[in-house]
Amino acid sequence: MQGAASRPIAGAPKVTRTRLRIVPPAYTGLPAREQPALDARAPEGSRIEWVIDMAPGPDAAQLVFPGAAAVTLARRGGGWRGATTLTASTLYRLEAQGLERQRLHRLNAVIDAAPVVRIVEPDAQLVLTRPGQTRWTPVFEVTDDYGVAPGAVLRIAVTRGEGENITVKHRTLPLTVAATAGASVSPSPWIWRARAWRRAAT
Repeated sequence: MQGAASRPIAGAPKVTRTRLRIVPPAYTGLPAREQPALDARAPEGSRIEWVIDMAPGPDAAQLVFPGAAAVTLARRGGGWRGATTLTASTLYRLEAQGLERQRLHRLNAVIDAAPVVRIVEPDAQLVLTRPGQTRWTPVFEVTDDYGVAPGAVLRIAVTRGEGENITVKHRTLPLTVAATAGASVSPSPWIWRARAWRRAAT
């Protein structure tokens, strides 16, 4: 038999509906989405927006994050609304005057991995020119978890001489996309081809 202390208080607010809107950072190319569940997984830097309906309505409500500042909910349009930016994975709990203690919910922040660059041609990072060679066309493959924008440059350091008489000259060349793509950002690997460059004669 339940004790009197565990019974809901008559007239106490209850959660009747929850909506969670996730707006990923623009660079991910991902669309905003909505869900009824308060647990979510989203890219780091996403804007998280809550709309929570309770009846009867409490006088105040907030989302409490252990070890961090609470998000105060404001009553607008019949629901309680609040928002924050997801900077790290965290737990949180809804609290409101008269509301039964709610369970903890979790927001998992997905960290953006760095792009991966692979040399396709040539098959080594250090390339020695052959006697008389004046042209070179390197090819790279670039992948990223959220896609790669079709714009890149190749920075070249050309060294000459030996011992203490080594000189270094730097050049920058635009890369062109060898793969076919119909959008400015693609989740598929891009193949970059450097414009063949000509070495100045000595």
